[in-house]
Amino acid sequence: MNQLLGAADLKVRRCVASQLGGRMLTEVEAPDQSTLERWFEARRINCEWIMRIDLDGHNGKVTEY
Repeated sequence: MNQLLGAADLKVRRCVASQLGGRMLTEVEAPDQSTLERWFEARRINCEWIMRIDLDGHNGKVTEY
């Protein structure tokens, strides 16, 4: 997880994981989906799904990207 958070080529905004469940959720800023897919593949991380985020609700405020 620290290696992902310290990545210089893409910005990992957030990373949460379940050691018991063997799952990890990452929030990454990338120019496009194919770049992000290649980035995960290079790190041998299997992705079940990738989703583009257009709206973010946080602390009573909605932000559109």
